[in-house]
Formats: sequence, C-alpha cells, structure tokens
Amino acid sequence: MEQQEVSLTKESRKQYRQELLAVGDGNIGRDLFYHIKSRYRILYIRSPEERRVINTFKLISMSEGYDLFQWDFSRGLLDSFSMQQISSTNSDIHKDPEAVIRYVIDQSKSVNTTTKASNGSIFLLLDFHHFLDGAPVTERLMKEFSSFTSSCYIIIVSPTFVCPISLEKEFTLIDFPPPSESEIGASLDKMCEHVPARFPKALDAARDNREEILKATTGLTITEAENAYAKSLVKTKTFDIPSILDEKKQIIRKGGILEYRNSRFSFDQIGGLEALKEWLHLRRLAFKEDARSFGLENPKGVLLIGIPGCVLGNTKIKIKKVSNKGEHKIFVE
Repeated sequence: MEQQEVSLTKESRKQYRQELLAVGDGNIGRDLFYHIKSRYRILYIRSPEERRVINTFKLISMSEGYDLFQWDFSRGLLDSFSMQQISSTNSDIHKDPEAVIRYVIDQSKSVNTTTKASNGSIFLLLDFHHFLDGAPVTERLMKEFSSFTSSCYIIIVSPTFVCPISLEKEFTLIDFPPPSESEIGASLDKMCEHVPARFPKALDAARDNREEILKATTGLTITEAENAYAKSLVKTKTFDIPSILDEKKQIIRKGGILEYRNSRFSFDQIGGLEALKEWLHLRRLAFKEDARSFGLENPKGVLLIGIPGCVLGNTKIKIKKVSNKGEHKIFVE
C-alpha cells in the first residue's frame, strides 16, 4: 500500500512538472523552479497577470511539497490553496506590510527548529510595490530576510518594477512571459464548457477554426482573451475571428505605442506574379499546428527587390486598375 502511494506521488509530481513546461514560453516554469531550488531569497516577478503567476507557483508547490501563501492589501495573508486567512496572534499581518515581513522572518528563523511536513514556504506578496519606495523600515526588513539561509522565499508580484537602490542587489527580477497557445487553448476549452445552448454555431466554430481563433488572441493576457471571446459570443453568437480581432485592436491602442492597421489591399489587386501568389497561398499552411509538428518553420516574409529607373524600353509591366466607369478591373501593360 505504501509503495502504491509513493508511485502515485511520483506520477503527480511528473504531471505538475509537465504542466509547468506549458506555461508561457516553456522556460519560465523551469527557471522559477531552479531559482527556488537554488534558494534565491527574494524574486520580483513583473507581470500584470497575478492569476497566472499564482497558478504557476501552485504547480511548483504541489510538485515539490512547499507551503504556499499570498498577501494582498484587501484580504491579508491567505493560504493560496484554501484561500483562508492565516490565523496569528498578530492581526496586523493582514493589513500592515511591515508586519507581514516580520511574520515571514519569524517563520524563516523557526523553520529549521521545528518539524514540518513541507520542504519550505513560499510567500507571494501582491500589491507590495506600493510599499517599497521610500519605506526605510520595509527596506531594512527585506535586507534582514535575505541575510540568512532558510527554505522560506518571498515572491513580489507586480505589473511594474519598483526597487529602491538599496535593494537592487537583493531582488532578482524576472519578467513573466505572455500566455502560450496551450494556455489560451485551455481557456477557450473552459469557456466552451459554459457556452449557452442557444449558441450552437459557437461550438462548431471552436472545433473547426480552433487554430485561427487562438492565433487571433496571440499576445493577449488570459483575461483579455476571455473578454474578446465573450464579446464575440454576445455580438455574433459564435467565435467570430473578425470580432475577436476588433477587440484586440482596442487592447493594442491602450499601450499608446502601437496602432493596428487593416490592410487596404489584397492579392487580387496585384497584377502578375501568379507563381508567387500561388506559392504564398500554399505557404500559409505552414502556420498550422500540423506543419509545426512536422518541423516546418514559420515563413518570415517575402522580400521583393527591383532596381528603380532601370526598366528596359521593351519591358512590359502588368498592373491592375479600376476602369473609369468603376464597373470592372482591367489590365494595363
């Protein structure tokens, strides 16, 4: 019986580690695992997606036997699995950032003198970037925490990097990558489970155009992708790719740097180059999952080079233009 339990534990750990490899770029889960096992005291995870970061550390905790806690300014210190507040004689740990650091320090100092079933504790600090700059007591407590070896770890999760000069050597900054296609796919599958019966076309679209739908939300967060899917369902009663892309344009505009522009031209407006257009039409299949599994690399683009002003007198150039009446297109050589 004991051997069977050990076997099940090994299988579970293997499954959790495989799920870690599906997070983000495929490397972030392994990198965080290495940092924790190497006993990096304070990690600073820069990401707007708290939920994904928390879920990633849940996988690490379950695979390696760590206790996992999280703190935020509204709910205090919680057990990340039960989401229940940690009971303590000092209630300030639920509202005072200095008090929670002192609590972590006390836990770190006592972890080697008490018998624990876990291999250590990971403390995820959310909202903590608001309390780092210009807080000398917090800075000193962070230095004290990082000065001794323990199996307790502090993970600061924030959309922006706020670090006093005095703590630059104590923090290890890690940028959390955007969700992978498999993560967005899992989100789409979860949404499909709750699609109302009055939207029968939605499930057909999710099955037949799955890759195209996932491509349309590449680069978005999980929450943004879910919102785009939901808006498409409400608007068109299916997973409509143009509707999803419209939502993506609005999200891109929020950055204030990039602008999404629709192409005003199509292949039909290009005269000649029939062989090239046929090749491009076939080559688009290289973006499919089957092509990637086969080992075919994604095409990078096509570069057409000509020498301006050097056309021979008897060279014919074929172009397309709309006739004066605007009724049909004609070729002009």
